[in-house]
Parts: sequence; C-alpha cells; structure tokens
Amino acid sequence: MANERQAPDVLIDQDNLNGSVTDIQDDPDSPDTNWLTAISNNANSACRASFPAPTGNPTVGADLQEFRALVRKMGGTGTPTARIELYENGI
Repeated sequence: MANERQAPDVLIDQDNLNGSVTDIQDDPDSPDTNWLTAISNNANSACRASFPAPTGNPTVGADLQEFRALVRKMGGTGTPTARIELYENGI
C-alpha cells in the first residue's frame, strides 16, 4: 500500500479541553495555529479520537508504519507530560 496519511475523524471524548476534531487534523510536520486547549492548568486533560480505516491493507514489515502526535505546553505552571496510546478496533 502506498503512503497514506490518516487524520482523526471524530473526538470520542475530551476532558478539560476546548476545541473540535478539526483542530487536531493537521499534518504534524506543518500544523496550523488551531489546537485543543486546556480549560484549566490545574486539572488533567484527556482526549480520545478515532481514525478512519485505511483504503487498503498496510504493507507488512518492520518500521513501515508510523504514528505521530504533536503536543505543546500552554501557559501556566508545572511540567506537563503526554501519554499516547494506540488501539486497533478499540483493543
């Protein structure tokens, strides 16, 4: 299968965040100025998104698939951390 970029298509759940799925559909190599933004810097933020199915079967082999995310620190105190989990079919 040729290279195919898949952007999130639905925000399933978001806690302590303002924004919509269109704010996170950018290519991580060339993002725009829209982000999901934290409502409060004193609470954990979480987001679950779904992705569309690829148009074909992924090419089998090591180091042929890539999953990337772009995160940034907003104003405020503290040192934020990001945890990214990828599930196939919700598993």
